[in-house]
Amino acid sequence: AVLHTINVRLSPEQILYTIDHAEDDIVLVHSDFLPILEAIKGRIDTVDKYVLLTDGGDPPETQLPFAGEYETLLSVAYREFDFPDLDENTRATTFYTTGTTGMPK
Repeated sequence: AVLHTINVRLSPEQILYTIDHAEDDIVLVHSDFLPILEAIKGRIDTVDKYVLLTDGGDPPETQLPFAGEYETLLSVAYREFDFPDLDENTRATTFYTTGTTGMPK
């Protein structure tokens, strides 16, 4: 997996662009930022699963198809994982920067 952090200061259109351009499969989102994803949910082409991050309490109302809440998913996950031996040059993260013109790069 490759980690792609999403800059929540971008416009919804720019966030949509970076999600689709990076071909994100899974999005982990804090409940505070659900309105951003709600605004573009019908146009996100690549995401298969959403994982909710909360500070506790009742889960918020949303139309996004969540796989579950992060802490709950961790509590039922396998305790051990056999990490593959990766080449040191394997990509681990993707970041997009913004400029004065055009979409994030």
